[in-house]
Amino acid sequence: MELSKRLQGVVSLVPACRTVCDVGCDHGYVAITLVQKGIAGRVIAMDVNAGPLEQARRNGALYGVTDRLDFRLSDGLSKVVPGEADAFLCAGMGGRLMVHIMTEGRAVMERMQGAVLQPQSELELVRRYIYETGWHIVKEDMVFEEDGDAPGQGKYYPMMYIEPGEAPMPDEAALRYGPLLLAGKHPVLQQYLEFSLGHKEALLENLRQKGTGDKALTRIKELQEEITVIKKYK
Repeated sequence: MELSKRLQGVVSLVPACRTVCDVGCDHGYVAITLVQKGIAGRVIAMDVNAGPLEQARRNGALYGVTDRLDFRLSDGLSKVVPGEADAFLCAGMGGRLMVHIMTEGRAVMERMQGAVLQPQSELELVRRYIYETGWHIVKEDMVFEEDGDAPGQGKYYPMMYIEPGEAPMPDEAALRYGPLLLAGKHPVLQQYLEFSLGHKEALLENLRQKGTGDKALTRIKELQEEITVIKKYK
């Protein structure tokens, strides 16, 4: 079984532990890989939809690891008992939904040693929530995955491993792009910043030529500030 670069990155951030919860397990490939590699002795594979969960169950049987997988129909962490798992992973969903899952699952999270998060959007919101709730980012990674149907095009996927423990709130740039990614000048982040700079400069030029009114002026100011931040770190 070959995982995508995104899922390989997620797996690499999961700490070795007794039991991991895979929230939104989809086809179950991550859960299967975690037990195959011995990263987790057991995985609670959960999904809010019965269809993907049944597919994960079939895949677990196909790879002969069902004895180490526990399949549960669950909305977030609702079907996990506090203390039952050492860590959880949550990948491939929007940042706002991820914050909702963590908020609703606070009692379960309080008994965990860490979590792996790979939000698809609103990363600043997720990072801010982490620090506001007494957790902090321990590791970060970022991968670029090409679109198989469009060579040279693709998506950037930041991901992080977090642990409980108070830490200072990162500044706005770090919340937006990732404190450890920025500090380490992660090569994929640098590639993303270069891409983002070109995109924002093109938008700025277009607005300067065609934009009128207060909204356009506000957006021009925002873009100028964003470009200044990117140039500082790229």
